[in-house]
Amino acid sequence: MNAKTTAAKIALVTIGAAVAVTGLAGTASADVTEGSYTAKKFLLGPTVYPLFTAEANVVGDQLIIGGLTATITPTETGGTAVVAGQEITLTEVPSVGGYVINTRSGVTLGQLDAR
Repeated sequence: MNAKTTAAKIALVTIGAAVAVTGLAGTASADVTEGSYTAKKFLLGPTVYPLFTAEANVVGDQLIIGGLTATITPTETGGTAVVAGQEITLTEVPSVGGYVINTRSGVTLGQLDAR
């Protein structure tokens, strides 16, 4: 592959990424309700007693948890975010007034309960 072809491919990828970011800019996380939450971390799925808890907040399309901030991308059932390099999904559970936190592969990490 020559340098011109490589440069053209890099330019196309860069333009595509810029278009994608521009398209997502300003997208509200309508499916993750703004507010204050208590984040609960479980060892092996939800139990009565979590390993630890932390304050969490959703402001606009930002999830702030344990001093880390992540951008929420809305989904039909809640949203996704990348926190400390880990992609998580937030799935709304209306009966608890919050969200279950899962890894991309479906492992339950904890939950966000509305405060």
